[in-house]
Amino acid sequence: MTWLTWRQARLSLCSVAAAAAVVVVLLVLTRPGLMDAYALQHSTFLDRLQSVRSDQSLYLAGIVALYLVPPVIGGFWGAPLVARELEAGTHRLVWTQGVTRTRWLAVKLAVTGGTALAVTAVLAVVVQWWSSPIDLSVDRGHAAGPFSLPRISPELFSARGVVPVAYAALALVLGVAVGLVLRRTVPAIGLTLVLVAAVQVVMPTLVREHLARPQVSSIPLTLTDVDGLRGRGPDVVDSYIVRTPTAGSWTLSDATAGPGGTHLQRLPASANCFPTPPDPGSPPPTTRPSRADMQACFARITAEGYRQRIVAFRAGSFWTLQWRETGLLSGTSLLLLGFSFWRVRRDLT
Repeated sequence: MTWLTWRQARLSLCSVAAAAAVVVVLLVLTRPGLMDAYALQHSTFLDRLQSVRSDQSLYLAGIVALYLVPPVIGGFWGAPLVARELEAGTHRLVWTQGVTRTRWLAVKLAVTGGTALAVTAVLAVVVQWWSSPIDLSVDRGHAAGPFSLPRISPELFSARGVVPVAYAALALVLGVAVGLVLRRTVPAIGLTLVLVAAVQVVMPTLVREHLARPQVSSIPLTLTDVDGLRGRGPDVVDSYIVRTPTAGSWTLSDATAGPGGTHLQRLPASANCFPTPPDPGSPPPTTRPSRADMQACFARITAEGYRQRIVAFRAGSFWTLQWRETGLLSGTSLLLLGFSFWRVRRDLT
């Protein structure tokens, strides 16, 4: 049974494993040079790395590969795993040879799932290892150009840590479950690809921020820390832009709060300490407020209770979010796995 499963799936398994191996080999071969550049000068490491096209390409290739692995595993390994046999009717032949339904599905999942998790785990470990000096520099506030995203950011989080393995496992069992329900290979592949992509979008946009408690900071407004205004034109100002030590963080909200912590839809004119820009076509103002006047204005609105309210996950929350998201995905995978075995035992002929 194990040999039969391997023969049926070896082409797709070997193709994906070979592609992952190419990425892994390139990362392993180039990592010593990356570490030499990092050791030379930490603070300017990423500035110099911007000029190395090959390192930029490998950095992006590692991220893209780990985002593509789950849909590929779910759509092209998981969905056809059972749907192909159900569609052709070959499952009945196996069941008449003394192989139980449970064993039939278990062996298929063990061979395919073991390969999928092994490939994903190796790729995730090597990508994290290769990218570690870049991630560390970004978390320390030395971001530059394409190397500007902290590893906790929604764009990068699913390509770091242990989460990629959990996404791969979920994609595989989701594909199997869809194949068991639809019993047709091509529709199962299409629906699985859509569902896996949906999970990859929904998790960072709607779910992840609720897996842990973010840090809420209330920062006084001063002329030194305020960099400018955020708004929708010269007459509609939403909030101040404040310089804060948030390197390596995932910022959920950054807005000016009014007295008592009230959320402001827009900043009142009385709280705007910057000069109003002239109307289009009008001459520039002949006088501008002095620095002392602006400092006095900021002191006044601070005394009135205006603050910059920042809600963010700091870099130290990375592993907390990683393990909790992994647990959520793993729990969902177990539920789908249970459904798949129930479906095979009770509802298939």
